[in-house]
Amino acid sequence: GKQKEFHTNQSAAISTGVGHVASGGVIGEYSDGGTVYRSHIFNSSGTFEISSLGTIESTVDVLLVAGGGGGGGTYNAASGGGGAGGFREATAQPVSASPGSYTIVVGGGGIGGISGPNTSHSTGGSGGNTTALGLQVDGGGGGAHREIGGLGSPGPTGGSGGGGGSNSPNAAGTSGTYGNDGGTGTPTGPAFGGG
Repeated sequence: GKQKEFHTNQSAAISTGVGHVASGGVIGEYSDGGTVYRSHIFNSSGTFEISSLGTIESTVDVLLVAGGGGGGGTYNAASGGGGAGGFREATAQPVSASPGSYTIVVGGGGIGGISGPNTSHSTGGSGGNTTALGLQVDGGGGGAHREIGGLGSPGPTGGSGGGGGSNSPNAAGTSGTYGNDGGTGTPTGPAFGGG
């Protein structure tokens, strides 16, 4: 899955201050230790708008998730699964109400590879990048078809690499900063693709 969350301090039991007035995304509230927080969750691209800053702080906490890679196509053997999109948490990111409009880009999942005989099968596509407030995480790498290694995450702030195919070469894709390497495929007993 992919999403982006912004957590703004809405009110606090100890402080008499107020939180930001903001809009955008799916808005929810939750409590932790007597403090009420508001979240803005973006499941697709949009705009995070701050109309006025609160008196407690001028920051937000951000959680970014990029799109996962697509699984590899296959024919008479096992393909690799797509790598997960990058996952990044960033606390106390400065925001302003002038201007208070922040573009949010949520990366989509990679397309699945084509399955077919002989050489017509293909690797899965890499996931899309997610960006907000000057931060970015890259998508996961696409999964291998049976005869190739998984794709690496497409950027340095990337997620996990795609899994390798079951036939040689069966190497997994490498990860970026915010992910893990994909799993290698196994050609024998029984053969299976990596995740």
